Amino acid sequence: MRDDIAIWNILHDGSLAEAKGCVPGDVHVRVEIPYLRQLLFQDGDSIWVFLHSCSLFQFQQWSVDTPLTALQEIEAVSPEILSANEEDGHVRVTCVEGVLEVRYERVNLKLDNGRTLSLQALKEAAQLYWQR
Repeated sequence: MRDDIAIWNILHDGSLAEAKGCVPGDVHVRVEIPYLRQLLFQDGDSIWVFLHSCSLFQFQQWSVDTPLTALQEIEAVSPEILSANEEDGHVRVTCVEGVLEVRYERVNLKLDNGRTLSLQALKEAAQLYWQR
Protein backbone atom coordinates (compact mmCIF):
# COMPACT_ATOMS: atom_id res chain seq x y z
CA MET A 1 0.00 0.00 0.00
CA ARG A 2 1.23 3.49 -0.82
CA ASP A 3 2.39 5.56 2.15
CA ASP A 4 0.14 8.46 1.24
CA ILE A 5 -2.99 6.35 1.67
CA ALA A 6 -2.19 6.33 5.38
CA ILE A 7 -3.00 10.06 5.41
CA TRP A 8 -6.62 9.42 4.47
CA ASN A 9 -6.96 6.60 7.02
CA ILE A 10 -5.46 8.76 9.78
CA LEU A 11 -7.94 11.53 8.94
CA HIS A 12 -10.78 9.15 9.90
CA ASP A 13 -13.77 11.13 11.22
CA GLY A 14 -12.48 14.33 9.63
CA SER A 15 -14.74 16.26 7.26
CA LEU A 16 -13.74 17.75 3.94
CA ALA A 17 -14.54 21.38 4.73
CA GLU A 18 -12.95 23.21 1.81
CA ALA A 19 -11.52 22.36 -1.61
CA LYS A 20 -9.59 24.72 -3.91
CA GLY A 21 -7.76 24.37 -7.19
CA CYS A 22 -8.57 22.58 -10.41
CA VAL A 23 -8.48 19.17 -12.04
CA PRO A 24 -6.24 18.55 -13.82
CA GLY A 25 -3.80 20.47 -11.67
CA ASP A 26 -3.28 20.99 -7.97
CA VAL A 27 -6.09 20.56 -5.47
CA HIS A 28 -5.93 21.76 -1.87
CA VAL A 29 -8.32 20.15 0.60
CA ARG A 30 -8.96 21.38 4.13
CA VAL A 31 -10.02 18.58 6.46
CA GLU A 32 -11.62 19.63 9.74
CA ILE A 33 -10.45 17.20 12.38
CA PRO A 34 -10.34 19.02 15.74
CA TYR A 35 -9.59 15.98 17.94
CA LEU A 36 -6.37 15.26 16.05
CA ARG A 37 -5.46 18.83 15.16
CA GLN A 38 -5.41 19.86 18.83
CA LEU A 39 -2.54 17.44 19.40
CA LEU A 40 -0.51 19.33 16.78
CA PHE A 41 0.40 22.71 18.29
CA GLN A 42 -3.17 23.17 19.62
CA ASP A 43 -4.00 26.32 17.66
CA GLY A 44 -6.44 25.20 15.01
CA ASP A 45 -8.99 22.62 13.89
CA SER A 46 -7.92 21.62 10.37
CA ILE A 47 -5.22 20.04 8.24
CA TRP A 48 -4.60 21.00 4.62
CA VAL A 49 -3.92 18.16 2.19
CA PHE A 50 -2.15 19.39 -0.97
CA LEU A 51 -2.67 17.06 -3.94
CA HIS A 52 -0.14 17.85 -6.66
CA SER A 53 -0.82 17.00 -10.31
CA CYS A 54 -4.30 15.79 -9.46
CA SER A 55 -5.99 14.11 -12.42
CA LEU A 56 -9.08 12.73 -10.67
CA PHE A 57 -11.17 14.22 -7.88
CA GLN A 58 -14.79 13.12 -7.77
CA PHE A 59 -17.34 12.20 -5.17
CA GLN A 60 -20.01 9.56 -5.68
CA GLN A 61 -22.80 9.98 -3.17
CA TRP A 62 -24.60 6.81 -2.10
CA SER A 63 -27.97 8.33 -2.98
CA VAL A 64 -27.13 9.94 -6.35
CA ASP A 65 -26.29 8.27 -9.68
CA THR A 66 -24.00 10.96 -11.12
CA PRO A 67 -20.67 11.69 -9.38
CA LEU A 68 -19.86 15.23 -8.30
CA THR A 69 -16.74 16.65 -9.96
CA ALA A 70 -17.00 20.38 -9.13
CA LEU A 71 -14.94 21.13 -6.04
CA GLN A 72 -17.58 23.49 -4.65
CA GLU A 73 -20.27 20.80 -4.93
CA ILE A 74 -18.10 18.26 -3.13
CA GLU A 75 -17.21 20.83 -0.48
CA ALA A 76 -20.94 21.53 0.07
CA VAL A 77 -21.52 17.86 0.95
CA SER A 78 -18.66 18.04 3.50
CA PRO A 79 -17.90 14.30 3.29
CA GLU A 80 -16.84 12.65 6.55
CA ILE A 81 -13.85 10.36 6.00
CA LEU A 82 -14.02 6.75 7.19
CA SER A 83 -11.21 4.83 5.44
CA ALA A 84 -9.15 4.61 2.27
CA ASN A 85 -7.49 2.10 -0.01
CA GLU A 86 -5.87 1.97 -3.42
CA GLU A 87 -7.96 0.77 -6.32
CA ASP A 88 -7.05 0.74 -10.02
CA GLY A 89 -4.26 3.31 -9.59
CA HIS A 90 -6.24 5.83 -7.59
CA VAL A 91 -7.13 6.40 -3.95
CA ARG A 92 -10.65 5.44 -2.95
CA VAL A 93 -11.74 7.26 0.21
CA THR A 94 -14.88 5.80 1.76
CA CYS A 95 -16.96 8.45 3.49
CA VAL A 96 -20.21 8.43 5.43
CA GLU A 97 -21.99 10.05 2.47
CA GLY A 98 -20.31 8.18 -0.40
CA VAL A 99 -16.90 7.58 -2.01
CA LEU A 100 -14.26 10.14 -2.92
CA GLU A 101 -11.94 9.01 -5.71
CA VAL A 102 -8.64 10.84 -6.21
CA ARG A 103 -5.52 10.38 -8.30
CA TYR A 104 -2.44 12.57 -7.87
CA GLU A 105 1.33 12.48 -8.29
CA ARG A 106 2.32 13.52 -4.78
CA VAL A 107 0.88 14.91 -1.58
CA ASN A 108 2.02 17.12 1.25
CA LEU A 109 0.41 18.42 4.41
CA LYS A 110 0.17 21.70 6.29
CA LEU A 111 -1.61 22.75 9.43
CA ASP A 112 -4.25 25.44 9.16
CA ASN A 113 -1.75 27.88 10.70
CA GLY A 114 0.61 27.34 7.73
CA ARG A 115 3.12 25.05 9.41
CA THR A 116 4.37 22.15 7.32
CA LEU A 117 3.31 18.74 8.66
CA SER A 118 5.14 15.50 7.93
CA LEU A 119 3.36 12.19 7.51
CA GLN A 120 5.42 10.88 10.42
CA ALA A 121 4.22 13.70 12.72
CA LEU A 122 0.63 13.02 11.66
CA LYS A 123 1.07 9.30 12.39
CA GLU A 124 2.55 10.05 15.82
CA ALA A 125 -0.32 12.39 16.74
CA ALA A 126 -2.86 9.74 15.71
CA GLN A 127 -1.07 7.07 17.76
CA LEU A 128 -1.01 9.38 20.76
CA TYR A 129 -4.72 10.09 20.41
CA TRP A 130 -5.74 6.43 20.09
CA GLN A 131 -3.51 5.33 23.01
CA ARG A 132 -5.20 7.75 25.42
